Amino acid sequence: MILYYAAAESGLPELSNVGASNLLISLANGLKKIPKVPEFYNDYKLIIDSGAFTYARKGGISVDKWIGIVNEIKQYGTEVICLDVIGDAKQTFENFQIISKEIDNVIPTFHVGSDIDYLYKYLDVTDRIAIGGMVPYKSEIATLQSHLNKIFVNFNDPHNLPKFHAFGYFSQAILERYPFYSADASTWQNYSRFGEFHKFIDLKYTRMKSLRVDTIDLRRTEIDDIRTYILDNPLDKLQKIKIALDKFEHYLTKLWEKRGVKWYN
Repeated sequence: MILYYAAAESGLPELSNVGASNLLISLANGLKKIPKVPEFYNDYKLIIDSGAFTYARKGGISVDKWIGIVNEIKQYGTEVICLDVIGDAKQTFENFQIISKEIDNVIPTFHVGSDIDYLYKYLDVTDRIAIGGMVPYKSEIATLQSHLNKIFVNFNDPHNLPKFHAFGYFSQAILERYPFYSADASTWQNYSRFGEFHKFIDLKYTRMKSLRVDTIDLRRTEIDDIRTYILDNPLDKLQKIKIALDKFEHYLTKLWEKRGVKWYN
């Protein structure tokens, strides 16, 4: 399991300072930042997101123009997500057919709730697929699970699983239930947006939201946590989040290994 820091373009210096090197950057929002990633890292993993949602809000982008942009910066990325069309599985698949001829190993996106036949069309040519459309179901876990059940039901061999990526979704309940190869989310930004820091404790990923010292349970709180609360140092909080995500990633990897799921590359 690999967990990626989404919207990494908003904090490359800070993320590199704490050693967070699994990054996801949107082509639409972070085009100018993508070539700068090697300035901050000697070693990193970078998924270049298609930017489809942002482009759609701005009136769209042609496939040819998108391919041209990607060809200019793809050398900086480890993987590239194919340009999808939200709400249109047919057009998304047609985009993939065109783009995959121009860009090697581009990752298609299958949106939950779409015709499952398209998923198997992708699987005919690749085992790396991003699963999108999950974020709107954050408060409807049962509905999301019904969609994911249809995706994962036919993959019973733990040694031959597709490398599914959970787009924008870090839900522990979902990542414990379904064997995703990777996932991304932008909740790491909450260190600066809301003053949060996170912990992985008692096998749970926990967001520490309160800055009120009177809420601290001194019997269960480490001295470093108290310092983080009181000093309200942003980078201290981001470092805590990075440590929590490392532990969460390790926990999920070992959990699925115990269940027989193991990816070797």
